[in-house]
Amino acid sequence: MGFRRLSTKMMRFYTVMMVIVLDFAQHVKALANYPAESRYPPLVSFPRAPPPQPTPGIYGGPTFGVYGTYPPGHPPPLPPRAPRDPWRAKAVAMGVPGMWPWGIVSYGSANPFPYDEEARWIWSYVGAYYNSPDMVPFTFIKFFDAGPNEVAAELVLIADNMADVFLNGAYKGSVLGGWNKAVQPVNMVLQPGQNYIAIRALNIPLGYPGINPAGILAVLINAFTGRVILRTDASWTVLSQPSIDYLSTYVHTRTTIAIYKPSPYMCEQKARTYVMINPGLCAYEHIEDVT
Repeated sequence: MGFRRLSTKMMRFYTVMMVIVLDFAQHVKALANYPAESRYPPLVSFPRAPPPQPTPGIYGGPTFGVYGTYPPGHPPPLPPRAPRDPWRAKAVAMGVPGMWPWGIVSYGSANPFPYDEEARWIWSYVGAYYNSPDMVPFTFIKFFDAGPNEVAAELVLIADNMADVFLNGAYKGSVLGGWNKAVQPVNMVLQPGQNYIAIRALNIPLGYPGINPAGILAVLINAFTGRVILRTDASWTVLSQPSIDYLSTYVHTRTTIAIYKPSPYMCEQKARTYVMINPGLCAYEHIEDVT
């Protein structure tokens, strides 16, 4: 009896195991026949953070509320590209070099300038000589023919308040002020035939209440003969914002050293080391160029 009960239990065990094995085999066979895309869930693509954008510069960038602080990017790097020339027009000729409030006169004065009676202070609109919004950049462009040969030239430029100079898209130099100090020419070599000069100008805040004029005055001179090649006048074209098609990429950083109003002697001493950005405030900047 005991052997018969044991045999019955063994038969039941083997029967259950056989059913389990057959059921597992059927599942494996069914899984093997499934298409691959049904066996595995599709990969989920997670959103990626956008790449970091270059820091906008004082030209074409936002208005910065703290006077004398300038972020990197002068002028802004190429990407992202701004809309092309929202408007362009002829520059406005405001007056002769000696006009108020700048009073530029000929050699021998406190602010020597190669006086050219046909040169004119220019800006983008009438009345800028009296008051003009600050931190609004404008680019002034002039196309001209330099003749059959290369020409060594000097651009004598006075800017209220600051300007970058480009020849045929290549950066040549920057100017700050000039109506109250000796003018430092921007040297360049003109290529044979057609050339163009672009002057990107900016009127910066005064830092105190009052009128804030804006304008540029320039004469391009043959470095050897002294002949005037061109000057600023109403024939120049002004763009409402920098055009990267005309200007190359050039970056330099600005760090404000001091903004205060000490004695004139202290201003004079610091002017030997730093660049004056506002004579009224006696503010100076250390400029480091990175090409």
